[in-house]
Amino acid sequence: MRLQYIPDYFKVIPQKKDVLEEMLEILMPEVESWKSHPAKYEYSIHIAHYLMGLGRRDEAKKFYLIFKESKISIEQYALWMRQEVEILDAEFEVEV
Repeated sequence: MRLQYIPDYFKVIPQKKDVLEEMLEILMPEVESWKSHPAKYEYSIHIAHYLMGLGRRDEAKKFYLIFKESKISIEQYALWMRQEVEILDAEFEVEV
């Protein structure tokens, strides 16, 4: 059984939660519809991170896997982006 602990780096500022959820509902289907556009993979990581902060782990994993299955080297991204991927890697490493 997995504990549902959400570390600080996944927390969402409470007063912005409703805005974030609204934006994600618009953005998620749009990003999924992109065929193999390079931005799809970058946005997928951001979306996965925000979904984790909202406690929507299953949806976060779906977007995390979009990035992982692309086989794009994380070295192509800025340091802060690599750190975001490393955090998600640690979260999903047992399941992937």
